Amino acid sequence: MCTRVGATPDPPPSTSRLGIAPNARQSDLWPLNGLRHRPDPADFFESLHTSHLRDWCPDAIRFLGLPPGWRFLVAPGHEDVWYDATLLNV
Repeated sequence: MCTRVGATPDPPPSTSRLGIAPNARQSDLWPLNGLRHRPDPADFFESLHTSHLRDWCPDAIRFLGLPPGWRFLVAPGHEDVWYDATLLNV
């Protein structure tokens, strides 16, 4: 994914946790909207170990290497990935 969009890969460490919306387990809930903040706890999200993402939301796995500041939006037949500098100013 990073090569396709021209981003330098920055995958989270395998021992890290990520923030995920509790409804991400609903595989029929579209679109899937993801964003990469700098590491920081966020109250809105539920904490999840990265190793469990395969069970919770496998469609998000291919975007994990995107560095902070990148976003994605995925739905059946649609995929958009873009850089959003405002994510770094939080």
